[in-house]
Amino acid sequence: MESIKKVAIIDMDGTLVDTIGSDEGRKIWKEKTGDDFPHKGWWSKRETLDIDIFDNNLYQDILDEYHKVKSEDNTFVILCTGRIIPLIKQVKAILTKHELEFDDVILNGDKRFSVKGGANDTLAYKVRVLDSMKDRFPNLEEIVFWDDRDHHHSTFKEWGDKQPIKVTINHVFREEDSSH
Repeated sequence: MESIKKVAIIDMDGTLVDTIGSDEGRKIWKEKTGDDFPHKGWWSKRETLDIDIFDNNLYQDILDEYHKVKSEDNTFVILCTGRIIPLIKQVKAILTKHELEFDDVILNGDKRFSVKGGANDTLAYKVRVLDSMKDRFPNLEEIVFWDDRDHHHSTFKEWGDKQPIKVTINHVFREEDSSH
């Protein structure tokens, strides 16, 4: 890990993957299965990432960035999603479907980044992931991060501004935000 100089972190929902939101997703679920969606919630449910029901297509702009950073020497590429650990199989199925190979796949609730009794919401957990990179890679010179959540951007930017290494926070904008 001493050879790693750069870490590239890519968010999944709304950044790399065009995952469907609750309203539209429930309609598609009903059309394809004939049944109502079996849960009240959406983002924490395995069914929402079912590759046989939903397209889960990739956004070309971030796919291009993925290929760019994957081709760079001494770069470690991470998928970091707010989806929870029990959905790891479905997340990996999407990656496999699109032939994407990340060096690490991190979901919310990953014990490496959880704090007992602390904040474990998506924002707090992603900041802990970012913080951990300096310890994980002692010769780290740069972090590049892509995320689409408007309400997280200022926190990520403030975090990046305080770091002794180069940090680029890419705020990804989409026409239709599914408000995950």
